[in-house]
Amino acid sequence: MSFHYTREPGKSGRILRDNGTSKGLSLPRLILNGSIPFSVSFEILGYVADILHQAEKLNTPHGDILIRQIKINETGCVSIDDFGRPRKNNNTPEGVPSGPGDVYGLGVIVLSLLSYNSKFHPIKNKNSDGTQEGILNEIITQMLSINWGELQNQPWLEQIQEFVLSLLSFVPEERPQALDVANVFFELLPLCEGPCVQEFLQNNKELFITVVEESESLLKPQSVQSPMVEPLSLTPDSSQGAETGLWPKQKIKNLLKKDVPQKGVRKKVNIPQKSPNPKRTTQRGLYQSSSTKKQIPSKPPNTPPKLNLPPKSPKQSSQQSTLPKFSSQPFESAVVIQPMEETQSLPPKISVGNPRPPLADPPKTKNEKIQPTTVSNPKTSSLFSDIKISQTTKYLIIGGFCMMILCTGLLGVLGAYWYSQKYPSIEAEDSMSETVPTKQIEDMDSAEPIDIEHKEENTVETPPKEDSIPPQNEQDDEKIDESTAKEENTTEEKDKIISIPQQKKSPTPKKSPPKKKTTKKKTSSKKKSTKKKTAEEKDNQTTIVEGSSSFRIQFRLPQLEGKITCGDGQSVDFIQSITMSFRSQQVCRIEANGVTAIYTASSEKIVNCRINNGGLICQ
Repeated sequence: MSFHYTREPGKSGRILRDNGTSKGLSLPRLILNGSIPFSVSFEILGYVADILHQAEKLNTPHGDILIRQIKINETGCVSIDDFGRPRKNNNTPEGVPSGPGDVYGLGVIVLSLLSYNSKFHPIKNKNSDGTQEGILNEIITQMLSINWGELQNQPWLEQIQEFVLSLLSFVPEERPQALDVANVFFELLPLCEGPCVQEFLQNNKELFITVVEESESLLKPQSVQSPMVEPLSLTPDSSQGAETGLWPKQKIKNLLKKDVPQKGVRKKVNIPQKSPNPKRTTQRGLYQSSSTKKQIPSKPPNTPPKLNLPPKSPKQSSQQSTLPKFSSQPFESAVVIQPMEETQSLPPKISVGNPRPPLADPPKTKNEKIQPTTVSNPKTSSLFSDIKISQTTKYLIIGGFCMMILCTGLLGVLGAYWYSQKYPSIEAEDSMSETVPTKQIEDMDSAEPIDIEHKEENTVETPPKEDSIPPQNEQDDEKIDESTAKEENTTEEKDKIISIPQQKKSPTPKKSPPKKKTTKKKTSSKKKSTKKKTAEEKDNQTTIVEGSSSFRIQFRLPQLEGKITCGDGQSVDFIQSITMSFRSQQVCRIEANGVTAIYTASSEKIVNCRINNGGLICQ
């Protein structure tokens, strides 16, 4: 079952809630009977906004308010029917019943009441194509059709029009609240000429003579499913001084107190103007309140305008009898003449005897001296002050821009330094390893040769054994003795031992496999000494061995430790890089982090090894 809200007239009127529909004259019928003063229209709209605000506060919004649902009775009470009906959609852009949707319907009612078009609705209109552009065109066209009459020259009219358009915004959050609408319309009432709602209805009692109570065609008797609401009597928030943060009352008052900007130098001539004949007051002419009829002034007779002339010149007092008399009234004092803001000096005084003076300056006598004007121009001083402020602002902007560039460059340098320290490049590490000072053995006679066992080129690679090595024949022993003898006698061939400081603690190298004792005691003693020396050197540094060969190969293993074992018997542990010499093509095995790779050394080059997808790649 539906219910209705009623707003009693007056500032202290209450808001009542009761079941069923209200009694009174619907707003469309009031529009058809004649023109309505702005004071009455604004008061009715304020009462409607009060009801919508209180209904939303009680969580009972209307959902789809229309102008035919608003009624007014003989005492001036305004009511809204059809509250409490179930609605799934409504005639709003969002299509959902809510408080902002009621504000949108209130905006449609405002344009309908002020333009005397009760059938206006931008969404329900058949001429509209349903798009936002079409709906906006309908709203603007309806706004332009309003005849504002006596409010046409008010300075705040444009702001009020923008406020009315904000009620019909497509975004619900951009619409003002119903309380804001009530406060704005109630603040407009003292600025409008016309009676209040109660006076207007008392002077036009014939409006309610033809009112017939509307009856509903009901179906068969049915049980009431929705419970009836409890009647209430509340005080509207607008009469208690309530306001919102977006539209406080002080902001509304400041908006309505704006004056029209006046232009000109002198006083306005009191020329009688024709009384305005607004179309609003004579649009239909069916009724008019007695108070408004008394306020219409009668047309004044056509009298000539009064001219404000400057005072008489003392030099021409003798010619008063020959001068024409413009008016018998005394002239006004020259003090009342106010200069224009645009010009800093007044035009020259016009003598009474010259009705049409020339535009040029009056002639100057010989005795007169030209004195420079010392009138201070406030605009020029303010102009220079503005220039100083702009220059200082310019310097501050330039200084801040330069400081920003300097800070950006400094941050870039610091970032590059931090990156180079955290992520050193591989080439830098290689260059560091290559520039390590080498220690050459000058005295080759005192140096003990390194025992390196050379195998045949075509032999299959076998891992070294710590316990024993297969015995060799006597011919191989003789070849080894001859090679060691040649190395002792010749000074041209030298073995270089390149020492690199250990960055990481290298694992203890395995001992080279023992060799078969030869018949010569000298060579066996030298072998024992070289084994002791190499074992002591491996504890402190990583040794890179080069043999006398025809080509060299540098093996690189960035940031890793590895071991190389070749077919000619060379087996060396190294860190990052090592250079080795070969006499002929050899097959080498490289081990790092538990991963093994095979490489065939055939020519002089640099071999880069890296771990990729769990495997070691050397190329």
